[in-house]
Amino acid sequence: MKGYFVLGLASLCNHAEDPNSYVEWIEDEVGVWSHLIAKKHIKTDEEVTLFYTNINEYPDGETFVQFLD
Repeated sequence: MKGYFVLGLASLCNHAEDPNSYVEWIEDEVGVWSHLIAKKHIKTDEEVTLFYTNINEYPDGETFVQFLD
């Protein structure tokens, strides 16, 4: 195995056309991290949703897709 891709909490979110959160990508000396950010107040027991994006918007998306094949 030459790599891995972990979304953390973002992997628990469902898609929505009008989501209440988004993923912000942060790169540091250790790697690339996905930060789950609320776009508005999310009530207790309310589902956290994202707009699933094109894989090309993910860091190194082309390599990631090739790795999955």
